This record gives sequence, C-alpha cells and structure tokens, in this order.
Amino acid sequence: MRLNRGTVWLAGMAGGVVWTLWSFLVGRFVITDARYVAAQNAGLFLKTPRYPLFVVQWIVAFVYSPDRGRASLCLGTSGLGTWSRRRSEDRISGRLLRRLPE
Repeated sequence: MRLNRGTVWLAGMAGGVVWTLWSFLVGRFVITDARYVAAQNAGLFLKTPRYPLFVVQWIVAFVYSPDRGRASLCLGTSGLGTWSRRRSEDRISGRLLRRLPE
C-alpha cells in the first residue's frame, strides 16, 4: 500500500494548528492566569522549572531516536541506513535517553 505523503503532511499540519489553537484557547479562557498563579501559590505547581533545559534535551532525544519502522513507512523509504548503523544509532540514542533527568 502506498501512502500519499502530501495528504499525510497536510493532515499533520492541520492537526498541529488545531491542537495549538485549542491549547491556547483553553489555557487563556478556561484555566486563566489567575487560576494558574493561585495553584502555584498553593504548591500544586512549581514556580520555577525543576530542570530548565528539559525541553531542549527532550527535543534532542526526540530527533535522535525515531521509531525506525514507522519512519520508513511514513517517508516511503526503506530505512535510514544499514542494520549495523541503525543498531549503533539506537545505542547512542538509548544512552542519551538514560542520561536525561527523570
């Protein structure tokens, strides 16, 4: 079965736009900043991030450890390299993930 890459990309982009818009509207009008600050003052949320570089390391881990099977199906390719190269990349990305904070 051949996937239509244009449709997959378009659906992914449309889904991302809808999700971002929905998250913004809920955060702005349902949760509101006043409720968020009240939850921080009550101790339910942290006032400062526990680990400030978490987002950066999460993105790096996400980029360097894709699911090879699904990536090859979505991109219409046979994979990202030879088996030994894939295994070494998986080992490297596994080490990266183990070094991230819990």
